[in-house]
Amino acid sequence: EVQGEGLLVANNVIRITRGSSDSRAFKASNVTGLSFVFNTAIARDGKSTALLMLNNTMASSLISDNILQNRDGGGILFPNEQLTCDRNALYTTDSKGVLITAKGKKYDATNYQEATKSTASKVVEVPFVSDKVLYPKDMTVLPQGAPHAAVTTDILGTARDNEHPTVGA
Repeated sequence: EVQGEGLLVANNVIRITRGSSDSRAFKASNVTGLSFVFNTAIARDGKSTALLMLNNTMASSLISDNILQNRDGGGILFPNEQLTCDRNALYTTDSKGVLITAKGKKYDATNYQEATKSTASKVVEVPFVSDKVLYPKDMTVLPQGAPHAAVTTDILGTARDNEHPTVGA
């Protein structure tokens, strides 16, 4: 779990294959200025109830340009309105909710934008090259990314497009 101010979490590939109900790709609390951008996270076969666990104060924080896929029945947690969430490829096999707030309110594929204020995220299952190579097979299903000044390369060190970088690591 991370805490603090001005944290950048970028270009990570996180794969949970054998977790439990408290397994998380990322957990944070009491953070001001978190930028969780250009990450690829997937959970499967582990019953992770929330891919991201963001607790308490998350002021001025940004969750964008990520591929967040929970294929084992859990959701993706966004706890409050102080969080900006946009341009993510979101997916869950949980029929009750793509997003689950800290207060337990669930948002499905038709109303998640209400919770996230997102205008460019997509609810889409992203097909990957393989279970171990989490590189999208089809880039056309992804939302269009936006540049972030602090992240100019991808996980492999390749320069990201200056105008429309690909979402995910």
